[in-house]
Amino acid sequence: DLAFVYDANSLDSLARTEYQSLATLAPRDPLWPYRAAVCLLDLGRSDEGRAALEALEERLPGFPPALHRLALLRLSDGDLPGARLAIERCLASAPSSLPAKVTLADLHLREGDAAKARELLETVTLAAPDDRHAKFLLGRALQRTGGDETVAEVLLEEGAGAAARLVEDPREQEIARAQTGLSLEIDRGIALIQAGRPGDA
Repeated sequence: DLAFVYDANSLDSLARTEYQSLATLAPRDPLWPYRAAVCLLDLGRSDEGRAALEALEERLPGFPPALHRLALLRLSDGDLPGARLAIERCLASAPSSLPAKVTLADLHLREGDAAKARELLETVTLAAPDDRHAKFLLGRALQRTGGDETVAEVLLEEGAGAAARLVEDPREQEIARAQTGLSLEIDRGIALIQAGRPGDA
């Protein structure tokens, strides 16, 4: 839990140290080395983070969050064959993962197969209408396949700047809960200060 608290508060070096300790205690659990690798990425140490993810895939293959991150990293580097390998392995382990399907659609677009991307994204956006990144990609796919230009522009506008959603291990929800708890404590403190009770904040 301490690792998640550090992670939720963007204390990436401390979180990484805790995750590495957990990985030592549970060497067959891929979550801990995965989170340690993510901390490296968050610290801007991209090459080390990528190498850690690749080492994890070799040692404990088939962990969907790690495979999805690898696919996204490889996409951003323009390594389409490497991205395809990672996202196909991810979907083999987590076939119903909507974030992984969105990444596959992004790959289809980059490979020039807008029709395949459009078909996949239309399904995903029905299942996850709040996924702004999927909407953005669907807008691009519609433009490339001769779809309704007005609809494409609306989707592009709604999804502008949205980041890809990540495939997560259910235990990673602890990070979100820790972030939510911190936000609630901050809000409570502000309310007490505004109420003239700074000593209680």
